[in-house]
Amino acid sequence: MGLTYSLLAVSLSLKPTVGVLQLQEPVREYYYSRESGTVLHEYALSEEDKVTKGQTLLTYLKTPEQTQRTIVSRTAGYLEYVNSELSEGRHIAAGEMLYKVKSNLVYGWYYIDTLDKKDLKAHSKLWVCPQRGTQWTFNIDAVKDDKVLVSSVVNAKDYNNLYELNQQELVMYHSESACVKSVQ
Repeated sequence: MGLTYSLLAVSLSLKPTVGVLQLQEPVREYYYSRESGTVLHEYALSEEDKVTKGQTLLTYLKTPEQTQRTIVSRTAGYLEYVNSELSEGRHIAAGEMLYKVKSNLVYGWYYIDTLDKKDLKAHSKLWVCPQRGTQWTFNIDAVKDDKVLVSSVVNAKDYNNLYELNQQELVMYHSESACVKSVQ
C-alpha cells in the first residue's frame, strides 16, 4: 500500500509534457484464399466487427484434395472488408480476397523539445484530455533522445477522433486524474 501511494504521489507531482504527436496508420492484414475450395463455415462476420488474434474467420474444404483449411486472424482489430459473396457451400477461387482486418493498436511518435528522460519511462502511461469527456491513454513503449514511442488500443469508431490529434502540439499528463482535472 505504501509503495502504491508513493508511486501515485510521484506521478501527480510530475509536470505535464508538451510535444507534437505523429501517429502512424494502423497495420492492415489482408486474407486471401491460397487454394480453391468450398466454404464450410463463414461465421457470419461483417464489416466493423471486432476480431481477436487467433479468431477463426473462415473454414473451407480445399479441392480437389478434400482437406479442411481454416483462416484465422493474425491480429486483433476490426474487419474493414468482408467478401460479401462468402456463404456456406459457395466455391472460392485461389487468390480471392476474403477479409481485411485493421489493427486496433495505433503507434505514434511523441516529439518533445525538452525531454527529461527521468520523467518518462518505458512501460508507463501518458494521458491526453483534449476536451471535457474525451481522453486517450497512451502506453510508453520506448524513450529516445527527443521522442517517445507511444501506442494506444483504439475502437474502430474512435480512429477518426484520435487522428484529429495528429501533428498537433499536445499536453500529455503522467496521471489520469491530472489529465481530467485539466479540462474541468
